[in-house]
Amino acid sequence: MPDQSSNPSGDAAFASLEHLAQAMLTESRGLPPLLEKVIRALYRNAARRAGDLGEPAEEIFRSFVARTLAHLVGDDYYNGEAMDAVFGLERGTVSPDVLHVLSSKLRVSIPTLDDVYRTVPVEEVALMAHRLTVWAPPRTCCAT
Repeated sequence: MPDQSSNPSGDAAFASLEHLAQAMLTESRGLPPLLEKVIRALYRNAARRAGDLGEPAEEIFRSFVARTLAHLVGDDYYNGEAMDAVFGLERGTVSPDVLHVLSSKLRVSIPTLDDVYRTVPVEEVALMAHRLTVWAPPRTCCAT
């Protein structure tokens, strides 16, 4: 688990997560079209709230993505304002209590995900692949 020092890139693991978060902003080529659309929508929401929060949209978005990725590897959520912003929620909706519930009750286990991935019926994988193909918007450009 990355350290939680005041310097967000305090260790190599968190620096890698921040690098991935930054790449989502600048290197969208090659992403599935539906994921690209979601990333753009989250970024637009962050941009709308940047003035209210006094931070650049890039920082809000990167903080949200890095914290979410850190949560996937066992860390806790702590930036409720970034979550409010990217999801377009009213400021203060993601309170410390909500962050606590997310961090303690909504744990993602990589081994469990791996097990699900390996044991899900092929028919369900094919159905989801078809749905994602149908629902994904056509790729028109790669700029954010």
